[in-house]
Amino acid sequence: MKQFQRGQRDEISRLEAEIADQSHDAIADPYPRVVQDLQDQVRQLQAERDDLGRRLVRMQADLDRAIADGDRLEREMFQAGSEIHNPQQEIRNRDRDLAVARSESGSALASYDRMSAELTLIRTDESSARAPGSGSGLLQAEHDRTLADLARSRAELTLAMSERDRALLQLNRFGIDRDQAFVDRDHARSEQD
Repeated sequence: MKQFQRGQRDEISRLEAEIADQSHDAIADPYPRVVQDLQDQVRQLQAERDDLGRRLVRMQADLDRAIADGDRLEREMFQAGSEIHNPQQEIRNRDRDLAVARSESGSALASYDRMSAELTLIRTDESSARAPGSGSGLLQAEHDRTLADLARSRAELTLAMSERDRALLQLNRFGIDRDQAFVDRDHARSEQD
């Protein structure tokens, strides 16, 4: 564009010089129409140059806006990248919490199974202790201790089951949050493209 403008200016200068020469010679020249045509060409070229200058100013303004938009989009892309990273880290943390909750639930279930087996054994022993001719104070003390252990184990089991249920609820929430994070990430990526 600038090179074209320089070419136009050179052409205008050449034509102005030619007009000046022709004007000087016009006194003796029988062709005044040629001078008028050259002056018209000069005015037309000046108008074209002015129009190109205005177009250049508009194009520069458009370029400045495009650069500003590019900078804004780059900032948004960076922000979207960090917004994607945060949910991914949260998903990893929740997956880790879920694994811990599953492990604790498995431990509580194993403890419950062990205590149920012990209770069955104790009930069997108690039945045989109640049989006629086998009453013993030591056996009663052992029975009471076992029942206390069983009550404590049941309380622990209830707590473990409650924690397991809470962990399963949390797992469901984590799954929903993770799915939403993936949707958000995919949406952010599609906006970047």
